[in-house]
Amino acid sequence: MSESVPEAGGISRWLGSGLLSRVQAFSQVERGLFVSVIFIAASVLFLTVELALWATEAPYLDREFLPIAVGVQVVAIVVWMLMAAIGAVVRRHRSTHPLYVNVTLGLSVAEIVYGTHFFGWYTSLFSGVTYMGASTIAFVLFERRPVLIALGAGLLVWVAATAVQLAGVLSYAPLLARAPFGDGRLEPTWVFGLGGASFGLMVVFLVVVDDIVQRLRDREQRLARAMSVIRRYVPAQVAGAIIAGHDAAVDRHDRR
Repeated sequence: MSESVPEAGGISRWLGSGLLSRVQAFSQVERGLFVSVIFIAASVLFLTVELALWATEAPYLDREFLPIAVGVQVVAIVVWMLMAAIGAVVRRHRSTHPLYVNVTLGLSVAEIVYGTHFFGWYTSLFSGVTYMGASTIAFVLFERRPVLIALGAGLLVWVAATAVQLAGVLSYAPLLARAPFGDGRLEPTWVFGLGGASFGLMVVFLVVVDDIVQRLRDREQRLARAMSVIRRYVPAQVAGAIIAGHDAAVDRHDRR
């Protein structure tokens, strides 16, 4: 029987959020499958935006690099669809599969890294929003060690790419021919295109983080009430041992 999760409050309750709590009841493989589906949707979104901007001939886009960016997004969609298919098969036989989870985390970081490279590591809303938001969700859904390894690898690539860009070997923000603003005015196509999509991700991550924080607070309050009841009806020595997580004192008290 799955553990009941207290209802979240704040922004999450207002928007009817509860998806993350349901995903926490999934197995590790099912969580990896869920991440694959999310990245399929995100890749399709950014591919659609890129194609739409291509049609509008946005002046700030690099026309030579844009076909490469579109091609990379298509490849990413195919890869994630393959990962989702593998996850759907694996979940029928196993609830845990470290290799599948590790590959999922690695691909997730890889997509964030190359997307950040396209927009610019230090001058785009996309980099901080996706890395921090995705990291928060990953720590909730998966074990800490593989998440740290994937995130650490991504940060190493970030640092290495920065050094290579400073050396003039690698182009910075290759998707952009120039900044999406000029003479104090922002390009409308940027707001309703790539910039707007990044803003939408920020809102989604804000809702998810609010959901996580509210659930942690709810659990702390329930635990505090439980501890209050324990202290009222259980001897102080045993109550202290329970709170500290020690079973030995409890066992000695039972034997008496």
